[in-house]
Formats: sequence, structure tokens, C-alpha cells
Amino acid sequence: GLNYKDRPGDARNWLERLGNPYAATLIDFDGKVGIDFGVYGVPETFVIDAQGLVRFKHVGPLTPEVLQEQIVPLVRRLRA
Repeated sequence: GLNYKDRPGDARNWLERLGNPYAATLIDFDGKVGIDFGVYGVPETFVIDAQGLVRFKHVGPLTPEVLQEQIVPLVRRLRA
């Protein structure tokens, strides 16, 4: 996960309240990492492959449907 411009405590509380799907969360205090990835509205979800290439971008809340129908199949293909 990428904490984009939020205070760490606020981000942590949000994840505790709504659920934390991330193995790790990085902090982007000044938004430079987000700019590199093309973030223009949060929340956004990216799938990044082993070479560091963005393979998928989802703008908006991450839903079970998006996970099961788009992200999980893509991750499986990338691991194959």
C-alpha cells in the first residue's frame, strides 16, 4: 500500500477501521511517488510486476469483485 500524503496515524486508523489488505505500507509524504505512478485520485490500486512495471491500475475503492475478477487472475498470470 502507498499512504499518499496522509499522516501516518490517520492512514493507520483508516486501515484498522476498513480493513488492511496490504503486506506493507509505504508513506509518500510529498506525493512524489504518487506522481511517478500517475496517481490523480485516491484511492487507487496498482499491480506492479517483478520488473517494476505497472500492469494494472484501478481507480476507486477496491471491492471484492475487482479483486476476484481482475486482480487475482492477473497476479496468477504474472506468477506463471
